[in-house]
Amino acid sequence: MIKVEGWVIEVCQDRFSDLLLSYHTGHTYIHQEERYGAFNDIEKAKIYTSKKRAVNAMEKLKLKVINWETMEVVPLGVKI
Repeated sequence: MIKVEGWVIEVCQDRFSDLLLSYHTGHTYIHQEERYGAFNDIEKAKIYTSKKRAVNAMEKLKLKVINWETMEVVPLGVKI
């Protein structure tokens, strides 16, 4: 059984036929006048307390950044 401990924003990137999963850290950065979302390993991910909060944050992030094509909200769970 899995207990949901929170929600995270996940991005799946296809790099040279390898799937790379990364998670939004809650930050953005600017490179060459374009704003990007900062994504990293699950240990550094921003954890939201509810799915609704995570979805709202993702929708706001999509309006700000240009690297949002494959974002989705996924549960962060632990086995019990």
